[in-house]
Amino acid sequence: MILVLANALPPAPVAAELARRLPEVAPTLAGWLAAAPAETREIAVAEFACTPLEAWQLEQAGYRPPPEVPLGAGWAVLAIEPAMAPASSQPVWLADMVHLHVAQQGVTLTDPGALQLAPPESAALLEAARPLLQDAGIDARALGGARLHLTLPPDLAPYAPTPAAAIGNEIQTWWPQQPAARAWRRVLNEVQMVWHEHPVNHARLESGRLPVNGLWLFGGGRAA
Repeated sequence: MILVLANALPPAPVAAELARRLPEVAPTLAGWLAAAPAETREIAVAEFACTPLEAWQLEQAGYRPPPEVPLGAGWAVLAIEPAMAPASSQPVWLADMVHLHVAQQGVTLTDPGALQLAPPESAALLEAARPLLQDAGIDARALGGARLHLTLPPDLAPYAPTPAAAIGNEIQTWWPQQPAARAWRRVLNEVQMVWHEHPVNHARLESGRLPVNGLWLFGGGRAA
């Protein structure tokens, strides 16, 4: 049996006191921790493009990215429903409809789940964006909620962190700047302009909800 306790390590200021009290309040857990070998790994988002938990899950699933591809590219393979997955030789790209918060400190990604997009809203936004995506050679299909499955041209590979890794962080330094990502940045700007004046976003603003002003693309891994 394997137990995974994500984000279980406490902040350093309280760690010592918690370690002292743990045998009293959770003796079984304290015994497991005392018997287990400790290993520390740094999972840098800029390098791995995923959270530590996602990295662990990908490695447990046996995913090994090719050279120059971040480990997090494989997360889309695990996230997509098997019935919706493309052929194993094709890369799996997913995109979430998101709100990008712009401030003096930079641009941060809001949790996509906090948008609570209704199906008619996401469908209307997708239809408005579809012609722009198609002009760039990108096919899109809805997967439910705010998530899309995209098929990109072979020469387009804009690797970026998973949404969970990017949420709440300044994202401009992580957004791919390589030549292979330029076409995606261009079409993303066009989509943002169309959505800025979209009736769905006008209605969301009038009701006090965050507008949808971007697509967060991630993945690129192959199931094989």
